[in-house]
Amino acid sequence: MVHTFSRLQESIPARILFVFITLVLVFLVPWWLVLILGLVGVAIFHPFPEFLLTGILFDILYGAGPGVWNLARHTIIFLAVFLVVTFIRSRVRL
Repeated sequence: MVHTFSRLQESIPARILFVFITLVLVFLVPWWLVLILGLVGVAIFHPFPEFLLTGILFDILYGAGPGVWNLARHTIIFLAVFLVVTFIRSRVRL
């Protein structure tokens, strides 16, 4: 089991497929489902900065209204989640 997980971490095609699926789901599902999928990606692929692209894409597509919070709401949320999961992953050995 451990060997399969480490091979998945190093697999470039799996990473590209995961990013593609995540970016397609930005158009199809609510942001919180993409956030959950992104959590899985951050946990499996280390580092996974592509996760931040989904937050930026959400803000470009759906961010509306005045103020910084409305302009960058998803980017801030996805960045916070990315930093927390990266910190936890650095403390836990998988």
